[in-house]
Amino acid sequence: MITIQFISKIRGFFNHLIKQKFNDIRFVSANKTYEAVSWKHKLQSRLIRSKLADFLGIIQILKLTNSDFDIAGSFNRFVLGDKPYFIYLENPTALYHYKLERNKTFLGKRKFINSMRNNKLKSIICMSKACFYEEKSIVERVNNSVSVKVIYPLVPSNDYVNSDFISKRSYSKKLKLLFVTQGSRFVSKSGPETVQVMQKLKDINVELTILTERKDIPKETLKLIEGSSNINLLEFGLSFYEMQKLYAESHILVHLTSDDSFGVTLLEAMKAGLLIISTNLYAIPEMVTDNYNGFLHDPKWWFFSADNTPNPNIWNHRKKTLYNTDIIDHELIDFAVKHIRKLYKNRDLLAKMSNNSLKRSSDEPFSDIYIKQQWENEMINIMKRS
Repeated sequence: MITIQFISKIRGFFNHLIKQKFNDIRFVSANKTYEAVSWKHKLQSRLIRSKLADFLGIIQILKLTNSDFDIAGSFNRFVLGDKPYFIYLENPTALYHYKLERNKTFLGKRKFINSMRNNKLKSIICMSKACFYEEKSIVERVNNSVSVKVIYPLVPSNDYVNSDFISKRSYSKKLKLLFVTQGSRFVSKSGPETVQVMQKLKDINVELTILTERKDIPKETLKLIEGSSNINLLEFGLSFYEMQKLYAESHILVHLTSDDSFGVTLLEAMKAGLLIISTNLYAIPEMVTDNYNGFLHDPKWWFFSADNTPNPNIWNHRKKTLYNTDIIDHELIDFAVKHIRKLYKNRDLLAKMSNNSLKRSSDEPFSDIYIKQQWENEMINIMKRS
């Protein structure tokens, strides 16, 4: 049995992987056990987002202090130790703290190249094809002995949902919308626009549930929410099973984001057969096909350009763009209103597209079985190359 230890901080969806039973491998998590805690580490944390850190080329590298496993795994971080390891990667900029200049300065470039050429780095596993194509070109320039793969996040099937359930749900009198975001991204994921959508839908039986952190909602938007009879506000922090139930009770995920590289929320919604109204940003079109299982529009801000490379005009000016509460995208609002009205009137279309969403999430490359096999194959290959 090959044991794989996640040594970095990991996002919640990794827990699904850790709980899975495989034939020849098993995943475990170390929390912070294998991260070196020192004055240097604390100093790096303070400097990590500064211009000085760009100049110094600071890139966090996790150090192994224990190696009672076969393969180390990290999320977005390089590793230094005596074990073969892989990186599960959101997008290439995550390797250098989402700073576009961090790997281009003299010191940063040297550290990045040395880290990429470490012979213990065996595989970079991308969360999406959008990440894969950009990262593969980097690897080919720096160290083509590193394997680059795409394995989508493992999201379990929704126990509340099947095709018959979706067909019945689609014809309920009230159309239920869902908007989910965490932390300060309420604005960058177009929370204010989503609330404005509901102001234009008061004449039909439509309800929106917002799951977010109340403290991060702009004051004016919060007033609109509290004064709306068709909006429910839930505090972020539901368990996975509570989330599954919430998805199952909804019809449409409204996700008009300008700030996503891979939206796990979309895949969770698809597992419940939700139709998706979103943007064609980065990896989203890999999950949602316009007019098949959802509707896509250009984002308010192109955080990633159309070629999936970071857009410095937005990336380096987030306060004026992504997090600016004074700019409302009325075109995006009208787009969402138009399609919600259409689906409210045409429940046959809603049922068809909702079942398309469930089908896509249940087939390759998003099915549990397929993803498990991909992980098993890649971990075995890492051991063979070590």
